[in-house]
Amino acid sequence: MQNKWLALLTGALVLIGVSAWGSPAGEEGAAAEDSMYGGTAALYFWGQDVPSADTNLNQWVTRMYISPVMQRLVEADFVQYGPRGTGEFTNFTSDNISPAYSRGALAESWEVTADRMVFNIRDGIMWAADGKEHIMESRPYTAEDCAYALNRVADRGNAGWRTENGGFIDSIHAEGNACIVETSSFNPGGFANIAQHSGSVHYPREVVEADPGNWDNLVGTGPFLLKEAVVGSHISFARNPQYWRTTTIDGTEYQLPFIDEMIMPNLPDETTQIASLRTGQLDIMGTVSVKYRDTLADTSPDLQSQGWVEIWPVVVALNHNNEYLANRQVRRALMMAVDQAAIIDAVWGYGALYNYPVDWRDGSSILGDFSQLPDEITELYTYNPDKARQMIVDAGYPDGFKLEIAFTPAATAGTHGDIATMMSGFFEDVGVDLELKSHEHTALSALMSSRTGYDLFATNSASNNPLGIIGSLASTDESNPWNTPNYANPELAALTDKARMTVDAAERDAVLKEMALMVMGDVAYIPIGASGRFVYWWPWVKNYHGEAMSGGTSIGPYMEHLWLDQSLKSEMGY
Repeated sequence: MQNKWLALLTGALVLIGVSAWGSPAGEEGAAAEDSMYGGTAALYFWGQDVPSADTNLNQWVTRMYISPVMQRLVEADFVQYGPRGTGEFTNFTSDNISPAYSRGALAESWEVTADRMVFNIRDGIMWAADGKEHIMESRPYTAEDCAYALNRVADRGNAGWRTENGGFIDSIHAEGNACIVETSSFNPGGFANIAQHSGSVHYPREVVEADPGNWDNLVGTGPFLLKEAVVGSHISFARNPQYWRTTTIDGTEYQLPFIDEMIMPNLPDETTQIASLRTGQLDIMGTVSVKYRDTLADTSPDLQSQGWVEIWPVVVALNHNNEYLANRQVRRALMMAVDQAAIIDAVWGYGALYNYPVDWRDGSSILGDFSQLPDEITELYTYNPDKARQMIVDAGYPDGFKLEIAFTPAATAGTHGDIATMMSGFFEDVGVDLELKSHEHTALSALMSSRTGYDLFATNSASNNPLGIIGSLASTDESNPWNTPNYANPELAALTDKARMTVDAAERDAVLKEMALMVMGDVAYIPIGASGRFVYWWPWVKNYHGEAMSGGTSIGPYMEHLWLDQSLKSEMGY
């Protein structure tokens, strides 16, 4: 079946000849308009098989495939703040992006108060039913469509959002050109869940009634139309001629998108993926492992690349119920005994450390600049086995002690075992004997649920929702499985309650920063870091700056901005 997508791509490139040139920064300068439009782009991210087209079934790969067609109320503003803009925000792999770094999509503007969320619907948006007339006719997108879509999201899989189920939503309805969410209480994560999450895309009523899981029924408002979804082969998209968004380049306004067609093949074999990239059959590949960096540099030196990091860092919980780990000084010593940078390099080859309890690789983080944090925090991130050893002696353990670490070899492609092994070596250097305890996934989940039966516990944490992540440590209730370290701090619980009631984002971020520094200083977890991958693209792909995602697993928003220089591709022999 792979030959089918290759044949489709080859035929499209023969039929369409385009050329475009651009400047290196920002929205690229353009040549004549007719040289920017047309062409077929082939890209690979996680090319898994084509699932149901309904994001309410919570299939993450659906959210990626759906993003060129279906839209949300609000999306990441990678144009203004990402690498092509100011560069001040780069964590676009998250669904939980501050409104300060977001832009309106279906909603032109919005207002959030303690009592409601009001989304002002943008004029001129169309449900583009070209080729889908058996489902519906093209028609305007309205506030009523918004209310219908949000009610469907809330009722299917998110019933806990409703006030009657202990949540925060009283009702969702349309008033004129506004879609209004009436709330019974303020929920800091409510805006992201409703307006930004890649699972909260909007389907028209007609598609839902016809079967939203069938790709042939799909009608959206995005830059592309679904062309075909072929199980075992590919999914392809065509340019939406009714798309509402434009972009301004060098003072000239252009209608988006630029390319005529986009193909995403299903290439389960990594060798085939890399071969397709090397031979130019793929224009962009977004999930290249670090192990291919040297060979790609040798065989395909013209390829451009940009690294990106996962949002699920590995962390190791320190069980505060253990007699040794109950000592704050011991926990801090154990963190300083671990060379996180060495682990990242050995286990993944590329990644990032600064992502727990929030991602703080750029200035947009609630923590601000790392160098400005208190010394009590920054010293924890400096590998210092000599000081760590002395701290353990000073804590009353000159002969050291023994601990066990629980992990599953199935986690993060088997790397939790490698991490545990390396940690045992670092601990040995400071007089601590760390015994490795490997568990099957179900057994490890049972330990997590009971919060007993381990000293150290290797797991993954999110890095995109500070209130949810840090707040999970605020409750010591036995029913809370997320407090793996058994961390108990009444001050954190009080700050968590305060943050949950703070409507102003800047004021809430200040509270969250205080919470984050508290948890970091107490070493509830030893953060290890997150694995990284690379986006590779060819020079003929213009107006692209290596964006891996534009909010969650969404790729549609940046694909609408790129164009192809087919003449350059031919000149390069592809």
